[in-house]
Amino acid sequence: MNVAAGEQVDVREEKPAGCSFEDLLTRLEGAVQQLESGGLNLDQALRTVEEGMRCYRLCRAMLNEAEGRVAELFTVGEGDGG
Repeated sequence: MNVAAGEQVDVREEKPAGCSFEDLLTRLEGAVQQLESGGLNLDQALRTVEEGMRCYRLCRAMLNEAEGRVAELFTVGEGDGG
């Protein structure tokens, strides 16, 4: 997946089937740990960075989507007089 910084990610198209936010976060944390261990060769490190960035972007998109849904709920709630 090649997504420029700041570009919107369609979570439905990019998220691996059956992968939750928590699954993606765990994969991201694993990528960070692998990179911090220093035991990867250059090719492995690049693939790990790519995987980590993919997970990060998907997590960020999922959080943005959830934030929008919560904001919408509060807006609807305010319209009800409460």
